[in-house]
Amino acid sequence: MRKLGLQYFMLRNRSAVKDIPCCHGQCRSGFSRRFGKTHPEYFLLKKDGTRQIGDPDRQANPDWWNNSAVCNSSGIWDEIYADAKSYLTGEGPEVRGMVVQNGTKFRWGPQARYGTYYDVMPNDGMHPCFCEKCQAEYAKAKDPVNYANEFIWRRVADLGNRLKRDGVKGTLTMMAYTPYRNVPDVDIPDNVAVMVCNNGPWMRGPQERESLENVRQWTEKRKGKVWLWQNTGRYNAMVQKSADVPSPTPRAFGRHYKMIAPYVFGAYCSNNSPRLLYSAINYYVFYKVSWNNATDVDALLDEYNRLMFGPAAKPMGAFLDLLEEKWMNEVMGNVEDTPVGMMAVPPSEYRFWAKIYPLSFVKRLAALVSEAEREVVPESLEARRVALFKRELLTPMFPHAEQYEGGGSVRREKERRAANPRPSLVPDFKPVAVEVTAAMTNVIRHGVNYKLPIRPGHRYRLSYFVRCQDVKLLHRWGGVDAVVWANQPKDKTLLIIGGGLCGTFDWICMKGEFEVPKDIKPEEFRPQLSLRIMRGMGRAEFDGLLVEEIP
Repeated sequence: MRKLGLQYFMLRNRSAVKDIPCCHGQCRSGFSRRFGKTHPEYFLLKKDGTRQIGDPDRQANPDWWNNSAVCNSSGIWDEIYADAKSYLTGEGPEVRGMVVQNGTKFRWGPQARYGTYYDVMPNDGMHPCFCEKCQAEYAKAKDPVNYANEFIWRRVADLGNRLKRDGVKGTLTMMAYTPYRNVPDVDIPDNVAVMVCNNGPWMRGPQERESLENVRQWTEKRKGKVWLWQNTGRYNAMVQKSADVPSPTPRAFGRHYKMIAPYVFGAYCSNNSPRLLYSAINYYVFYKVSWNNATDVDALLDEYNRLMFGPAAKPMGAFLDLLEEKWMNEVMGNVEDTPVGMMAVPPSEYRFWAKIYPLSFVKRLAALVSEAEREVVPESLEARRVALFKRELLTPMFPHAEQYEGGGSVRREKERRAANPRPSLVPDFKPVAVEVTAAMTNVIRHGVNYKLPIRPGHRYRLSYFVRCQDVKLLHRWGGVDAVVWANQPKDKTLLIIGGGLCGTFDWICMKGEFEVPKDIKPEEFRPQLSLRIMRGMGRAEFDGLLVEEIP
């Protein structure tokens, strides 16, 4: 039902008139099943000398579920050419032994072939191959981040030229995407359509300028417009840390798409959100500006608020504007120069609720909604809409803001402990520091571990003091945190506190509660606490660790 509702939303807003597939098409070609046993040389050579073939007997589709990856110096591109030629000349999928569904039905890989389009984009999360030929190609790269740029685009160009020489009509689709995001020196034939990936309307400052210039360069290269795949930014770790933080940013969406319109003929905007209302108004403006680049966004939003909320248009408009201002200036405005380049670093859970969305701010939002409730007629359509926005955008914020009230005060925690002393389950803890240098960043996590004498069916409270010095993230999942494992080797967690702390700050208090499941199996219960830096570098100091049982 939820998926159907989203489809109706897209149809009502006329989201698209044409489907052009371009999203890691090679992942949907069944390479592992088709060639894993007969041509192992087609697959990526890992540093340990083994091939990343995956499981050739598994009917996984797409291939990334099968953990396979190709060697781009191998004959796999001849197979890609044969697949593309077969599809574009109208042959059935069984001719090339394409993806098998339920063991019997052959299909050209879903979401990768449609009409006269054939997607040849490499796997997501492309890793370097360590064969001599691939390494020699990477060594020629001008940009270490886009180490496969000329290599991959030359392969794609060769593919397009071969199809043209053989008189095969149709279009190959390919995305400019790390590690082949830059405009290459190689000439790209006109039967290759280029899609450019960037981070969309939430980009700020140097990241936005660099991304816009990349799109402009691509249009210059292609002598025409490209189209976009945009990962706006609310995904994975960001969603987890900010699941109850609303992100309506319609003015930012309108500004961005009006600015980029001269260079593109379309865009796909991925704006994953825990709730549809977080993105609904963003997409509404996106569609309006896409269909008419001259749309007056301010006038459009005035109309939206008036039609949506009637007499409550003014306070609800102020409510939405305040949410946008916070998100754009204090959440996505945090752009840092990291070891992997300029990137928007999502705030830690602590910063979200203690600094950006403290209880005082949430109460300010609540005052606007209360004003709106007084303006509308009870039980009217407008009243129900105000209630909907309150339920989805405001109410979920209160528990988090209340939990972090006091801003992680060390003094308050010490006063609490003095008023209600309890024994610690880690009595021998002493102040400890975790420091990660650039030379150590090939390891995902660094930290100190403590065994915990906790019991199934019991509740516990964990608190500690932490300060950081120049902690930088190396990935959007990362930072300083504390983790309580039920069974560390299997990554079964009971509690994570910190949500990726980073930067430089003096002592703050972090705290949380957890319960050990009653039915946890004894052989799977090896409880452990880790104080760590995860996918980051810098120095973190820990003190005042207290693990106490809650009566």
